[in-house]
Amino acid sequence: RSIGPTINSNQWYGFMSLYNNSTPYHSLYLNNVVQNIVNDFTALPTWGNANFDIGRNASGAATSYLDGNIAEIIIFNGLLNVVERNILF
Repeated sequence: RSIGPTINSNQWYGFMSLYNNSTPYHSLYLNNVVQNIVNDFTALPTWGNANFDIGRNASGAATSYLDGNIAEIIIFNGLLNVVERNILF
């Protein structure tokens, strides 16, 4: 589905995705502004030690990769508070 703000070519964007143990399970920030999203799942996915992909659609098709560049990725083992998120942006 195609919803949300327009993303333009050749422009820097900061995305932050947060997962939580309770509702809302998933929050998405674009340039430190929370976006209205559809929470399609009712609990956190649990994959144990499975790998996960960044920049690729969940379908796994060979054509489902991001057509662009990812400059930096940071993964934290806990939710960031407002002050910590503001430091990143």
